[in-house]
This record gives sequence, C-alpha cells and structure tokens, in this order.
Amino acid sequence: MWKGIALLQTFFCCFPELVAVMGVEPSIGFFDGNDHLNQCRTRLERRITGLSGVLYSHSLFGRMPYNASRNCFLMLIAPIGYRVRVRVVEFDVNGRNTSCEKDTLHVFDHETAIDPSSIHLKSGPPLTPGPIIGQFCGRRTNTTELSVSTMNALTLWWHTDALLSQQHPAKGFHLHWNAFRVTAHGMPSVQMAGLSHCTAWRTTPLLCMRASALVDLPSQRPLRKNFELCGVEFKDEW
Repeated sequence: MWKGIALLQTFFCCFPELVAVMGVEPSIGFFDGNDHLNQCRTRLERRITGLSGVLYSHSLFGRMPYNASRNCFLMLIAPIGYRVRVRVVEFDVNGRNTSCEKDTLHVFDHETAIDPSSIHLKSGPPLTPGPIIGQFCGRRTNTTELSVSTMNALTLWWHTDALLSQQHPAKGFHLHWNAFRVTAHGMPSVQMAGLSHCTAWRTTPLLCMRASALVDLPSQRPLRKNFELCGVEFKDEW
C-alpha cells in the first residue's frame, strides 16, 4: 500500500503537466457574462485553456436576447500538439448566413503554436490572431462545424451592432469546442475537392477595419470562404 502511495506521489511530483491535462473538466464560458471571469474583453486579455468546453454569447442566453454594442474577444488554447474544433449547439444571430454585416461571430486562426503554460506571463511579444477563417451570423443547425484550428489555438470575436434594439428577436449562440490530437508524423492531411467550381481563398480588407482600434491586426489577411457553398469537403485523417 505504501509503495502505491509513494508511486502516486512521484507521478504527481514529476509529471504535473500530465495531471493537469488528464484532470481538466469541460469549461463553461460566456462572451458577455455577469461575473468578472466572463466579462466582455475588447482585447486579447481573455484566454481559456483545456481540452473541451461550452461557450454562450451572453449570461442570459435562452432568457433574453444578446446585448448591443459588444466587442468581445476570447482565445481558446489547447495543449501543444492538439488542434481546436468549434461546433454549433444553437446559433441564432441577426443577419443572413451568406452576408454578415453587423452582428457577427468572427473566428481567427493562429499560425504558430502557443504554450498554454506561458500565456499568463507578461514577458515576450503580445499575442495577435492570425488569418480570419470564418465569420458567422443567421441561423445554423446543431450539426454545423464552424472552424478548426491549424495549430492549437483559435481566437473568437463577438461583435454586435451599437444601434441594435433591446427587443430584437435573435437568441444568441451556444457553442461546443474540443481539442483533438494531431498525428505524431505531422499535421492531419486536408483534402479539398471541387476547387474548380469556386475560388476557395481570396484576400480582402479585414472586416471594414473595425478591429483596427481594438487589436493590432494587419489590414490584409487571407480569408477562407464558406466552403459549404462551394461544395468543398474537408477530410481530416488522424
């Protein structure tokens, strides 16, 4: 018995990072919440680390419409060697799926891996998101996969119109995110079909430069179109 306890003590002492990963519970977060941990942040000051969780547009989701005049940033960070996937549970945002002009959930990729253990350190260059890989509004079903990261992080930006009526009909959104492991020999292969039927990538000014006053973003970044409209299928192999 004592040998078993000693073995456990050695494991916890020498491999704390493994314990942290194995012991992570799914997190619950709000872009626009009531408590200090879930307050809307207009810069990349809010980061959620772990393996899975759920995100709501606002703390009164399901009871009241979401709030006007919001610019809320939130970063999801998985352990190094994982990627992040975001799926829809419920999604009801003003606007049309093909044209998001006001209330919009924007998703940014990150081009380099981020060490979750160092994100709270003040030293080093500030974190900035990479290219935008999606912008979403309208209504979507609970089978929709919104975005998948290239590395181990995604940044989400929830933007709502300043002139939005308090009695607007849109409910907001409820998302689920999870981390999945990358194969040991490299990134999962991504196969694309149907590129001859549409232009999958283009360069465009970034979101009318609304973000320029909030975060240090370049004015031009590659923008991935909605591949569902083009008939493009992604097949991840891991």
